[in-house]
Amino acid sequence: MLKEEAESDSDEWTLFWNLLGGKQPYAPAGPPDEDELFERACAHSFVAYGVDGERLKMLAWATTPSVQLLDEERALVLDFGAELYVWAGKRADKDERRRACLLAEGLLAAPFDFTAFALNPLSPLDDTRPRTGERRPSWTLLSKQSSSMASPLFRSKMPDWTDARSPTAPTSKDVAPAPPAHIDALPLVHATPPPVNLVLEGAALGRGDRWSDPVERRHYHVRTSDVRVWTVDAGVAKPVHARLGHVTSSECCVVQWKYALQSEGHRLGTGASTGSSWGRDRCAFFFWLGSTCPVAEQGLSALLTVQLDSERGPQLRVRQGYEPAAFLRLFAGGMLIQRATTSASSARLFWVRGEVAEEGCLEEVDALSASLRSRGCFVLVSPAGRVLLWQGRIAPEANVRVGQHCATLLLDRGLANVPMEPGVQLEHDGQESDEWRRWLSPRSPEAVSRPLTRSPRLFALSALAGALEATEVLHDTRSQFVAGMPFRQEILYEAAQPALFLLDAVDAVFVWQGWSPTPLEPAASARFHSHRRSALTLALDYARLLDDKPCPVSLVYAGFESDDFVHRFPHWTTDHEATRCHAAEGRTCVEDAETLLSALSRSRFSLDELMRRPLPEGVDPMRIEAYLDDKDFATALGCDKDAFYSMPPWKQTAAKKDAALF
Repeated sequence: MLKEEAESDSDEWTLFWNLLGGKQPYAPAGPPDEDELFERACAHSFVAYGVDGERLKMLAWATTPSVQLLDEERALVLDFGAELYVWAGKRADKDERRRACLLAEGLLAAPFDFTAFALNPLSPLDDTRPRTGERRPSWTLLSKQSSSMASPLFRSKMPDWTDARSPTAPTSKDVAPAPPAHIDALPLVHATPPPVNLVLEGAALGRGDRWSDPVERRHYHVRTSDVRVWTVDAGVAKPVHARLGHVTSSECCVVQWKYALQSEGHRLGTGASTGSSWGRDRCAFFFWLGSTCPVAEQGLSALLTVQLDSERGPQLRVRQGYEPAAFLRLFAGGMLIQRATTSASSARLFWVRGEVAEEGCLEEVDALSASLRSRGCFVLVSPAGRVLLWQGRIAPEANVRVGQHCATLLLDRGLANVPMEPGVQLEHDGQESDEWRRWLSPRSPEAVSRPLTRSPRLFALSALAGALEATEVLHDTRSQFVAGMPFRQEILYEAAQPALFLLDAVDAVFVWQGWSPTPLEPAASARFHSHRRSALTLALDYARLLDDKPCPVSLVYAGFESDDFVHRFPHWTTDHEATRCHAAEGRTCVEDAETLLSALSRSRFSLDELMRRPLPEGVDPMRIEAYLDDKDFATALGCDKDAFYSMPPWKQTAAKKDAALF
């Protein structure tokens, strides 16, 4: 051993420096608490990420690391600045663990920015070292960890880590199936959605006409000076002059909006109103994408938006069906979305969207009786140009007013190649005229219970942070008026599958369960069933808190949605892949939530039931023995539970394999 204070010209010291490439000046040792400062910097810069598809989603930031975050059913990326760890939970999906490793490698090679932290985790004692860079230093640690193979350095990062056991190790008292995570339904029921507010260049525009700031006690008024529309055809932007707002679902459009702002407030003390003149001219571009627009044209529309935007204003991407209120207001309720191909000898049917007249929109649907909904209004245009406005039996009053406004504008602006007849003929659900029945055959009566007293609500149920969480899905034109069908089927089917949603349909509550395109691994399947139990529990609690009673609660499977569920959406297309997947699993009908939850919450099964394959729904395949009673447990494994759980893990696994319980 060589000691610094005893350095000499001996052969040992000469060999030592030669091995290091020659003696060079070196920095002295830091203060005694250098290691403590380094660990503190790592803790202060701690960021935890979950794997969300092909990207990382932040779960925690600048908080004290805890073993509570280390979920055995998930893969995580834990970033301590100078150290990166991939946490691979025992029951995490293999593909998720693989993606976590790849994303961690990408994070290591990506540019970094530690300016938001109190200490620089790369050099806590030398604040002159850059806090940003193109990639982290080569000496940055990247390591994979698990509860059974956690390094001392990783364990030291968790103040609540105990060496006696891993964070999730089972004991003889921890063998029963874990209850589903509880979500409090009360905050969801009483939550008030925020008002619609489009923000451009830091300015709040509300619905495109005005915005009131309750904190600053100021009112902002929006004045539109010009609206221009171009359609994208073969990479060329062609201006649209006639029938402004009439677009086709197979095309892309570029919309230029020129506007100005005026603010108005109140003087302190007097409360007198203070106004201001109109501000500078502003400009924003929207590139609108039809639902069947080719991908190539979508990219061209974005490029053309950049070329047309000489003012360098904000540019917003807008999908058909998800237009902001401010965008729809540019056409004063005259926006009309038509199909690409239509027959001149057939009637055309349009669904009336919106609850505010200036934001109304007509969207073409199949001209069939099956397209009608008792919760909405529809406009039918005959080949001769006769306009008929159909009112559903429980269509909200606001939607009826929008339908009248849109039908009147349609008469004024007309349809391409259709001579319009004067007047709008009113039709009522179940009392249609001969003129209406000439084009659409009578439909089966739709099962409706009572008029809507409020708008339906939709919640996405996800478990990115481990436990199941509910996030409300807000529709883009929500207002103080009741909306009949504010949500579209695409919200459910475009989510990562298998997904879970809770639909509060006012007179009923539904849990919608998505499908798995590929069979889930046993651990992932058990995790999903646990989330499903949580979703059913939440739905039942939610329904009990509603003022609208009675309120039945059901679970519907993707591909086998009932008519009662489908009719709460403006239009519906059966997904054959979802139908195939759920049919293979024997899930082909709507189930009562309370009955299903009772079946899924069983904590005990007979030995015969657990020997069958597939296992009963909700059984964790990694802990099959936990569902046996004491007698069957001793019969299958040859010992009681205390003796079994005192065995080493490898011996437990061998015993379960011998008993065909693994």
